[in-house]
Amino acid sequence: LFLQSANTGNQIEVLKDPEVLVEMSEAVCKWPDCPSTLVFNDPFIVKPRQLIVITGAMGVGKTSVLMALLGEMPTVKGHRRQHPNLTFPLASQQPWILNMTVRENICFTSTPFDKDAYEKTLKWCQLQSDLTRLAQGDRTMIGERGANLSGGQKTRISMARAVYHYLHHQARTDGDGCVLMMDDP
Repeated sequence: LFLQSANTGNQIEVLKDPEVLVEMSEAVCKWPDCPSTLVFNDPFIVKPRQLIVITGAMGVGKTSVLMALLGEMPTVKGHRRQHPNLTFPLASQQPWILNMTVRENICFTSTPFDKDAYEKTLKWCQLQSDLTRLAQGDRTMIGERGANLSGGQKTRISMARAVYHYLHHQARTDGDGCVLMMDDP
């Protein structure tokens, strides 16, 4: 069974093992029109409830590893396998903010609203004090690209979006099938 990555057109093999969420095996990944490649010589396996930290100097490919795991970076050789219902909430290096309220930016497309996950998210991402400073708290409209927010506030809201979606998924499922990724938030 194969899935089709919407952005890259890659075929992604579906894993049947519930103890493995993502596996890169003898995989070579490469951006189109870029001479550099990312090589997974040894199997790289992501399991449920596992913490993986990828560190290294600037420009060595940490973000590329995340993009390969997401299926966004094309796999030109070898195998990328994933759990069939896997979701990847991602807090990227560059926070992206929409012209919506703070709450809408965090909860984005999740329905129904999960109050418990939302309150945990605000606490974990240190947004509570920010909300007390905003005129309408989490109902405050954010200007285009977060024009009325500081850089730190944009980062915390972007990170909160990923954390909320992770917690929301955990509450609605058995907890598996979700990989929270934070790329230098």
